[in-house]
Amino acid sequence: MVERHSGNLTFSFNSGTLTGTVTQAGGRVWGINLAGARGIAVGSPEPMSAAFPWAQTCHTLDRLRPLRPRDLVRERELANGVELDFRVGGADFRVTMTLSDDRPDEFVFSLQPLPIGRADLLAAELPGPIGPADGSPIQVLAVYRHQGRLFTGLPGALEPEAPHLRELAMPEGRHRLRFFGVLGDGERIGSAGAGYIAIIDENADAQITLRQESDGRVSSSVAWLPSMGTLAYTRTIRYRFQDNPTVTTLARGFREYAKSAGLFKSLKDKIAERPSVGKLAGATACFIGYEACGLDYVGTFRRLREMGHTAFYAFPLYHINCGFDDTFAGMKLIDIRDKTAGLRALGAITASWTYLAGVADRVELQRLASRNADGTMPLNWRIGDEIWPQTCMAMAAQWFAGQGEAIRQADAHHFDTTASNTLMECYAPSHPLNRRGDRAARIELFREATRHGCIVGSEGVKDWAVPHYDIGSNKEIPVLGESPAYRIVPAQHLVYHDALFSLWWEVHPYDCPHFGIGGHLDSQSLTDLLYGDMPLIFPVGRQYRWAGQGMEAGAVEFEQSLEMPEVPAAAKRSADVARQFGRVATEDMTDFRWLSLDGTVQQTAFGNGASVIANFGAEPFRAFNGAVVPPMAAISV
Repeated sequence: MVERHSGNLTFSFNSGTLTGTVTQAGGRVWGINLAGARGIAVGSPEPMSAAFPWAQTCHTLDRLRPLRPRDLVRERELANGVELDFRVGGADFRVTMTLSDDRPDEFVFSLQPLPIGRADLLAAELPGPIGPADGSPIQVLAVYRHQGRLFTGLPGALEPEAPHLRELAMPEGRHRLRFFGVLGDGERIGSAGAGYIAIIDENADAQITLRQESDGRVSSSVAWLPSMGTLAYTRTIRYRFQDNPTVTTLARGFREYAKSAGLFKSLKDKIAERPSVGKLAGATACFIGYEACGLDYVGTFRRLREMGHTAFYAFPLYHINCGFDDTFAGMKLIDIRDKTAGLRALGAITASWTYLAGVADRVELQRLASRNADGTMPLNWRIGDEIWPQTCMAMAAQWFAGQGEAIRQADAHHFDTTASNTLMECYAPSHPLNRRGDRAARIELFREATRHGCIVGSEGVKDWAVPHYDIGSNKEIPVLGESPAYRIVPAQHLVYHDALFSLWWEVHPYDCPHFGIGGHLDSQSLTDLLYGDMPLIFPVGRQYRWAGQGMEAGAVEFEQSLEMPEVPAAAKRSADVARQFGRVATEDMTDFRWLSLDGTVQQTAFGNGASVIANFGAEPFRAFNGAVVPPMAAISV
């Protein structure tokens, strides 16, 4: 038995059973069971394969098998923990568990492949869930897809689209920020007497997995995926324990890590380097469609000025892409660069649409495409029967660097899916790339735009991207009725509100109902008031939507204009939201909490002292200061 103490934690481990505990000073005991985890897979290298970025297959995970005490071949006690060497199926690897020397609240787990065996360590799910030793339920906070979710442990679906789902796998493209938080033994949703955040030092090849039992209890663990076929490098998780944590303190704990790990750059610092970024504070985002049409763009923005808007983020005026030229799936792409001066005169920041993730399906361009290990090309996008191969991001960065003139013609560039889709591997012999290299190439795309002084936006919010871009678009309405098993938490805002402007997905404006979340003027504008975000409308332009349920169905085109009643209604509301956004645009979000038991009344606070209470419920709510918040309304307190 090994036992070690730090200022706040006690770690003990029994190598005979491969079990241990971490005990907080307040008495909460957390259990570790290496033999109870899903374990490891060994053998010859097995590359993953991809159909689409969001459809990557790792068959190796299906062959995980638990560790057994007899697999341990060497144990070494360390001053602050234990080092364990294992041999399984000819593969040698090392597990290290230590209390940090410099952080009294931190326990560190590392898994290291050793190059001495006759087989490779391919994948692993270790150390497995670390939960209360007494088996009491927990709540788990993770950043999944569009926003943070607190999985409450109440019975229900982990994912509304799959109501019977009991296991939710979140690879890097889904967990967005490289942490999850655990609240243990809490009497209220969103708080507890003890808990921790689990931070993945390198998440390019990591997957957070949540599981829910039939009684609603949830657990969370990390699966380590192969890099180009094997585990390849050391994988580390930092568990930082908290007393009396809340969803806010969990997210703020990751903010602290992000700052120390180079995953943070404030908007104020970005503005100092590129003053144009500051013009976004108080602006209204105006999506104007991918497609060309004959509507009056300049006249529309003039009318928006008359409605009270003072500045705009207008996108896209034109496209930059890998070989599509002026058409895409038979649709003529927008190019109104001749209207740039007129729009700028009305206070618009003009942006391109930069789609480099897919390449036109032409033989001469396939040199840019990514390859699976078997030589096939994964796809990036599809409309009906038309498909486009995935671009290797190293080749995309090389190609984009030669587009200086097109880059300089806009104030900003919106990179489609670059900070959204899962990192990918490329096995093309002339430009192979692992997922860490893919990430570096995406960062280089952003840097090329900022070298020209441009604002950078992208679909998605990922921690690695935040220091390198200015606008990230993925968000959810804070109150959802589909599942009692989770609640929406503005985790990305609690970490990054003063580092990144958060926007709705471009086809989710207040006035566009064709894509699910969008078209909900009241709840979306209320969300932006609560979160201190930029409003998004679609005041003019032409766009496609799906003809049926998904990409295979093809597309139907539609137009938006101020002649449609929902568009001026959204324009008027968004002018008010933009003014509130301007007050807190570059401020830190310091607190978030639910004020009602059902979660429909929520409050945020910001670094300049501003605070907002929003009521998403059907009844008035009386605030602590006696003020009444009407249904579907917000007040400043």
